[in-house]
Amino acid sequence: MALTLGSPNLSGNAQYVQRTGRVLLLCLLPYFALGIGDGFFLAELVRHPPQFWLYDVTKFVLIPAAYLLVFHRYFHIHASAYFYTDRAVDYQGWEWLGVTFLSVVILDVIYFMAYPVAAVLLIAPVALVRWFLSLWLDLPAYGAIFDYSLALPDDRLLRAVVAIFFSITAGVVEEIFFRGLLRQAISALFGARAVKTYIISSALIFGLAHWEQGPIGLTNATAFGLCAAWLYLKLGDLRPVILAHTLIDLYFYW
Repeated sequence: MALTLGSPNLSGNAQYVQRTGRVLLLCLLPYFALGIGDGFFLAELVRHPPQFWLYDVTKFVLIPAAYLLVFHRYFHIHASAYFYTDRAVDYQGWEWLGVTFLSVVILDVIYFMAYPVAAVLLIAPVALVRWFLSLWLDLPAYGAIFDYSLALPDDRLLRAVVAIFFSITAGVVEEIFFRGLLRQAISALFGARAVKTYIISSALIFGLAHWEQGPIGLTNATAFGLCAAWLYLKLGDLRPVILAHTLIDLYFYW
């Protein structure tokens, strides 16, 4: 069976669905831009805890809640629409646990192995070209400038609580927006067969949203995004992807 995006959860004729898909995508773009753009100021903002926490709660709780409420009320996009696709299989009990465990293992391996593989296939040639250009041009250095571990408190108990908060909010919200809702928009705009468009755009946007973590963070996030989007479509279930994302973040933050 060919992999498809499934039908968007939008009632109406084809013209209405396409128009709503455009509106949905336009609504998502500012949130994606926020995720990409905040890398320019997070390193400075984290030095001011009240402002940082206000921003973080706004970005990962208040804005997403407002988005989902609007999508539910005006577009009739319910939670089941982005947690599951038309391909969803009704796994039960141990079967669901097994599929979820295997999915988490696959996504975790992809994330942690992405940079070493990319270093051989892509990053080394890019570094060579960069060195060659640096002989004539003054190229700025590119490295990690921010990581959420910088915002963790020193107290062990409080650190654990904050790490869990960061991991769960990022895992749930980013997967719903970068994977679930983006699938809805692309499916409405380009049809159920636009799988490559969805997987590549989802991965690239997700990777760019982590550029502030340097080449390693950017590479790993992009590779994770590619595999996560494919696995989401393959299983028809976003929950294993959310769990894998949450556990990876928790590993780094704890």
